[in-house]
Amino acid sequence: MDVQIAPLRSLDDFILVQSRFQLPDLQNPEKWVNRIVNNLLYYQSNYILSGLIIFSLVTLGNPHHMLYGIIAMSLVFGLMYYSASNHHQVAEFKRDHPFLVMLGSLSAGYFFILQIGCVSVFMFGVGLPFMFTILHSSLRLRNIKNKVLVYIYYIAVLRIRSILIRLRCKIYDFDAGFTPTIYKEAGRRQE
Repeated sequence: MDVQIAPLRSLDDFILVQSRFQLPDLQNPEKWVNRIVNNLLYYQSNYILSGLIIFSLVTLGNPHHMLYGIIAMSLVFGLMYYSASNHHQVAEFKRDHPFLVMLGSLSAGYFFILQIGCVSVFMFGVGLPFMFTILHSSLRLRNIKNKVLVYIYYIAVLRIRSILIRLRCKIYDFDAGFTPTIYKEAGRRQE
């Protein structure tokens, strides 16, 4: 399967002159979620780049605190991975209760970062990019170009689904002993 990276949208379109912002209608949560999803799809490369820039700026402000926080979280998750791969009981508990394992790992990491004394820097560096992404995607109104591209995307998805359904029908017909006309004509040509 070929993975394509979404193009980087211009800064003018993303956050400057051409962009329009408005508070979402909190009475209609479906419309709000639809706006967030469409903006996340349309501006995904911009959100990744801005998240990296925000994380880098926070890291440059307090590099040793961020490094301590990254090391502490890496140790916690590395210990969890090591335990799950070497102990059957831990792996089984992780498979049966993934939410509890993730919550426990994050709590242990928070505790270690708290003991080191760099909680605010690490949480600010990790949380600020997520807050920016959610805030921007909630407030950013879709422009005409965004609406057209999303519509084209949906048409492409529908077309691919219909092609897959037709291919599956032909394969099932062939497997059931019913030879579609395409295969009958191909068989006559070979004889």
